[in-house]
Amino acid sequence: MSRSKRPDRSRAKRGPAKGAKPGPAKPGPAKPGVAKPGAAKSGGAGDRPKREKGAKRGGRSRERERRVARLDPRHHPVPGERAVVELLRASPTRVRRLLLEEGRRFESLEALAAEALGERVTIERVEREIFDDLIGPGLARGVLAVTRPPRRWDFEALLEGGPEAEGGEAVRTRRGHRIIVLLDGVQDPHNLGAVIRNAEFFGATAVVWGQDRAAPLSAVAVRSSAGATERLPLGQVTNVARALEQAKASGTWWVVGTVVDEGTPVHEFAQDPPSDMILVLGSEERGMRRLTRERCDFLVTIARGGSLGSLNVSAAGAVALAKLA
Repeated sequence: MSRSKRPDRSRAKRGPAKGAKPGPAKPGPAKPGVAKPGAAKSGGAGDRPKREKGAKRGGRSRERERRVARLDPRHHPVPGERAVVELLRASPTRVRRLLLEEGRRFESLEALAAEALGERVTIERVEREIFDDLIGPGLARGVLAVTRPPRRWDFEALLEGGPEAEGGEAVRTRRGHRIIVLLDGVQDPHNLGAVIRNAEFFGATAVVWGQDRAAPLSAVAVRSSAGATERLPLGQVTNVARALEQAKASGTWWVVGTVVDEGTPVHEFAQDPPSDMILVLGSEERGMRRLTRERCDFLVTIARGGSLGSLNVSAAGAVALAKLA
């Protein structure tokens, strides 16, 4: 049996081979000793002091919070280029601030703002995240006006003529009718904005909705209206049924409610409609409430040719207005 070879100890004592790169040093046991004066204690090798939550390099987070904090919650946000354009054309004196996204140009809007606002309001350039923090993601698309809230018209004043009674421009449909659209329980702000847009397009006098179980005039509703909220008279009533009684008591207004079935086809009713109408649109799920329906002088239905049971409330309103206006 051959003898085992002994390890070559001479090679272990030598340095690294010629041309070889030295490897990383192996960590050895720490030598006990006294820490140098002023040295910070650490929980372990490579530990770094943790930044406070929300802190960012360069102070960008603090600057962002400072800008956001300047907005007065009592003000009315108008998001989107198209809505802001309508605002500047219709009511520029309501504008308090105009915010545009950094790095983007809105030449036509900026020219209109310079003409409508003059030196009273300075355009502010802000980061995109500011818009998301103020009104929610994706609404502003780089443009936001902060304004004084639009006037909330008293229902009685609208019955008496609204802007026309105060010396303003007469608001009539193309056939010369006056139509006030009244919403009974519409809770989706997209639908609220779309109905306001339809009403302005067809020449309605105003849009009114109840305070109970109703969508607010939020930034979502304003954007969905494409700026119609800044042009059309708007109002709220405490109780829809009582408001309809008030309208009927005036002796001038007739209440027309929209229903899915059991109503007169709207195209037939539109052949000879009253000159002054309150057009009632019910909620997305249940339509008009019982007390509201009982106060209608007429019930109209949109004739359908398909299988679906009904239209979205904003679409139904558009069809009814197109026939009646």
